[in-house]
Amino acid sequence: MSSDSQILPSSEREDDPTGSVVHLSELSTDLQNLRLSDSLADAVLIVEKKRFPVHRVVLAARCEYFRALFYGGMLESARDPSNEVELKETPSEAFSHLLCYVYEGQIQLSSLSSQTLLELVALANQFNLPPLQTAVCDYLVSNLTVSNACSTLDMAIFFGLKHVRESCSAYIDRNAENILKTSGLFQLSKEALVEMLQRDSFFAPEIDIFKAVAEWCKANSESALPSVEVSEKSASSCTGCYEDVLGHVRLPLISISDLFGAVRASKLFSDTFLLDSIEKRLANDVAKPHCRGRMVPNKWLINTSCTAISGKNAALLLSDINYATSEIPMHRFPADSEADSAAGITVCLPCPHVINLVTLQLSAKPAHFSSYRVFVGLDSNDKEQPVVYRQLFDYSRYHCRAHQHLHFEPCVARYIRVVGMSASYSQRDFQLLKLDAMYTTKLVPFCDGLKVPEENVAHIHKDAIVLEGVSRIRNSVIDGQYHDFNWDAGYTCHQIENGCIIIALAQPVIATSMRLLLWDCDGRQYSYCVDVSLDNESYHRVCDKTKHLCRSWQTIRFDSQRFSYIKLIGTYNSENEVFHCVHFECPASPSTNALAVASAEAKPDVLKSQSVANEQQAEQLMDSTGP
Repeated sequence: MSSDSQILPSSEREDDPTGSVVHLSELSTDLQNLRLSDSLADAVLIVEKKRFPVHRVVLAARCEYFRALFYGGMLESARDPSNEVELKETPSEAFSHLLCYVYEGQIQLSSLSSQTLLELVALANQFNLPPLQTAVCDYLVSNLTVSNACSTLDMAIFFGLKHVRESCSAYIDRNAENILKTSGLFQLSKEALVEMLQRDSFFAPEIDIFKAVAEWCKANSESALPSVEVSEKSASSCTGCYEDVLGHVRLPLISISDLFGAVRASKLFSDTFLLDSIEKRLANDVAKPHCRGRMVPNKWLINTSCTAISGKNAALLLSDINYATSEIPMHRFPADSEADSAAGITVCLPCPHVINLVTLQLSAKPAHFSSYRVFVGLDSNDKEQPVVYRQLFDYSRYHCRAHQHLHFEPCVARYIRVVGMSASYSQRDFQLLKLDAMYTTKLVPFCDGLKVPEENVAHIHKDAIVLEGVSRIRNSVIDGQYHDFNWDAGYTCHQIENGCIIIALAQPVIATSMRLLLWDCDGRQYSYCVDVSLDNESYHRVCDKTKHLCRSWQTIRFDSQRFSYIKLIGTYNSENEVFHCVHFECPASPSTNALAVASAEAKPDVLKSQSVANEQQAEQLMDSTGP
């Protein structure tokens, strides 16, 4: 120990009271001094004519690239202390910080410029230092600005950094109008610019987008761009070699005066293509597939900044209130059962948005059901037809109750309209307690407008109810409580040959499985069948166990079916004339398998299997007595 060494007080030491000695700060300081020392260096790295004395063993221990460079049999591996290695096409400032990280394991990113940070990411990739690359990328994502977002996106695309790429795209979408004004846009690669333009969520006036793209084309002259093969189709629309980029400018969204003015003057599009764009603009295509809208992920959009366009008391949908009976938002049913979007309750968002989820709350009374249609609309280019609507959902033939969660492919919309078609509680009015919309990042499977649930929808928390069946506690068969049932409670039942158990879901679904728990406090056996329906009138059988003796947990699988009602029909009980069901779920939850095994192991008196002889005897019994 040197004469000037000092023993630090215990409050300043990193020693672990359990006996571990941790002096990482001292180690980092010593390695920093070693990096700055020329006397012990045994190699020199030359970067942009700057000399960096280094210690080969340290670099080799910390980085596989340098291990191969110095000890992998290459020319640079000679142990001559004067050995010098030149690293070409390497920025010296960023490399100095990388060396600092290699020696000391730390680096102060906040003191570096955006350009140096991007170069550091490139070097971390080149020298295979994933932890450094990840740390710098996370810092860049958390410090995105209008001035560095484009260059960061370019870097993310080049190195295939998905998380950074998605974060940059989302930031650029939120700040599209300001991004178009930055000089960083003109340094974008063609791939990055195309990715930006093709997103519906890149929301800015299309004429501003065109002008920015035209400036990009000017800044990236033909000589600076790679040669592009021009197809016959593109040659008729765009001039020069920019058709890959210009093809993503949505000319029908630009006003006719601007098309004949700034766009035509640029000579980037042929006159024929401009005329085609004007024709498309005047056509008012109801689908409007190429419109742009603001994307605000996972945030409800309908609030007091919106406007109620139609529907009695519809303005109440814009705020969270408790409705008085006389103030419920409603509208009269269309006179024609096939009516389009001309009636209904309509809300207008402040501007077009990208959405993929609409939620409704229908009547507050559990047993009340309604049918409806949902439309979305955009402002028209025709003053005589101010809004163009298209239908998203047609639930006019379904029974729907309580909360509705309607998932669909992302689309751009400014107007959301709900048209009630019928209701069990009224022959005249359709009531809507809540309407909202958003773009959700939670992916929910759906098919042909119907949800394909992955979690149990036959649950009281999902607004399912039991319409028929006897129990001490209402809806006990779908409350998820199946651990504490006994002889007196915890099940739902019906008299065999006189009744059934009917469960109503909140909205129609597509499913392929169910699971139920038959009452199994003793060794009794049951027979049953399961039917499904969309209207509680026409039922289709998905499971027939009337010729089998069944007990405890039952998993039912079937071909894909659409339904909103499930009917459980007990046909046989080995002990009495009552069918008992403890728990029901749809679809079958994989986690219930383990619970079923645990339940069986916890009940030693439960018969866990049936012999072939007993099964044959059961079938003979059922054949003789009938279901």
